[in-house]
Amino acid sequence: MEKNIKKYDNFIGGVFAECKERIKVYNPATEELISTIPSSGEEDISRALESATHAKQNWAGLPAIERAKHLRVIANKIREKVLFWLVSLVRNRVKH
Repeated sequence: MEKNIKKYDNFIGGVFAECKERIKVYNPATEELISTIPSSGEEDISRALESATHAKQNWAGLPAIERAKHLRVIANKIREKVLFWLVSLVRNRVKH
């Protein structure tokens, strides 16, 4: 397998879920394979919806101050990875 190929999986119910069917993602400028992503089927989608519904119920039960704490942690994690996200976006959008 090629080097530096990222493999992304679904995140369902707090764990990464392996998906047998994969979609290859290519850098449009170089046509280099840069990652694979899940090609989720009905079962994957149903599990994700069930998990999201359960999570929403738990989230709604938290006081606003607790939800705000969680959101600040998430925002900080995104800021820490901003360069990664920018490079990923550019690699996937650049045209010849």
